[in-house]
Amino acid sequence: MEVIKINGGVDVDLEPGVAALGFFDGMHLGHLALLEEVKLCGQKENLKTAVLTFDVQPKTFLTKQKEEYLMSVDDKIAFTKMLGIDYFIVLEFNEHLQNCSAHDFIESYLRPLNFRHLVCGFDYTFGKKGLGTSQTLAKYGHLFSLSVVSKKEYNHHKIASTHIKQLLKKGDIVQANNLLGRPYRVTGRVVYGKQLGKRIGFPTANIDYGSYLIPKRGVYAVNIVIDGHAHLAMANVGLNPTVETLDKLVLEVNVFDYTKDIYGEIVQVEFLKYIREEVKFASLDQLIDQLDTDRKIIIKGETPWKI
Repeated sequence: MEVIKINGGVDVDLEPGVAALGFFDGMHLGHLALLEEVKLCGQKENLKTAVLTFDVQPKTFLTKQKEEYLMSVDDKIAFTKMLGIDYFIVLEFNEHLQNCSAHDFIESYLRPLNFRHLVCGFDYTFGKKGLGTSQTLAKYGHLFSLSVVSKKEYNHHKIASTHIKQLLKKGDIVQANNLLGRPYRVTGRVVYGKQLGKRIGFPTANIDYGSYLIPKRGVYAVNIVIDGHAHLAMANVGLNPTVETLDKLVLEVNVFDYTKDIYGEIVQVEFLKYIREEVKFASLDQLIDQLDTDRKIIIKGETPWKI
């Protein structure tokens, strides 16, 4: 798969293609429906397959507010490559794109990228103030044909990144994973923390989670993927109120039956099940007893999506 990053005008010469349009945060089951349509159209019409997206959520650029993402751009690239897509095209969002009308977006990007067929969701919007829609794209039939994928639902809820974020914030990991079609995954580097877990017999890997959305505070059953191998583990998302209340949420992972030093390593944490809320215990002994109970529950319990 070829990764193409565009900052400014289009200066690449691509073979005729079919492209999925969207931000694709999470690459959930709704997004997968678009990508499956792209692959079908590519095979049927003998076209290259592509994903066209932005490096950041446009509303984040517009409001200058920090956004929590379900996936990084690198995550999306790896996932799309796994699906066998030919091109992953990233438009670096800037003031030009912010002020680009729907017509100019089509003429400046979709036409030069040599797309012959486009695939988008029923609620896709583009261009300045999001005024462009699938109906706008349909008016350009002389440039490309169009497939509009209908709303996808799960348990009467639209499958959407916003809804998945709400589920994660509530600790409903199982339902969020159902909508994603796989465990919610956070990728980050193992960094030095305050060594609090090690002092009480539960050494943890402190994960620098960057701009990822972090689920509700509490204890989770997780897989931690180290060098491509998954290990069952216990994660804590919180502020460590029993020992020392922190000013920023930490993601700490206690890996079962694993003793290698992984400081500095890039790992993936896959959330499997919410175990309990974070609690301020009256003593360290109570905390240790509870962590031992949590670990036993995770080891003995059923953990959906376990690799």
